[in-house]
Amino acid sequence: MLEIAFEGIQKFYGANEVLKNITFEVKQGEIVGLLGKSGAGKTTLFKILSGNESIDSGRKIIRKGAAVGLLDQIADFPRRYTAYDVLLEVFENVREIGDQLEEPRQSWRDIQRKKH
Repeated sequence: MLEIAFEGIQKFYGANEVLKNITFEVKQGEIVGLLGKSGAGKTTLFKILSGNESIDSGRKIIRKGAAVGLLDQIADFPRRYTAYDVLLEVFENVREIGDQLEEPRQSWRDIQRKKH
């Protein structure tokens, strides 16, 4: 199943073209790394993916219901935070949605048990 696709992405900052014809797919279960020299556009690419930057041309496709989080390169978290704590904070909104869905889930389970 396709999770993310970029097709012909192009991005300019003023007259400077920072991304040119970027095309790739990420399918469910794949683990992807992004390597490049300083100024190659890695951060811009992730900002586009997370919705913090727009594109000038091309298509960005993200599976409906998928959650995308972005950590700043220079994060400002308390020193006591572990990597796990940072991820929990970044995806806090996703956890809140899950919590809101728990009551209807439980109601559905109760209804199903009463049927059997």
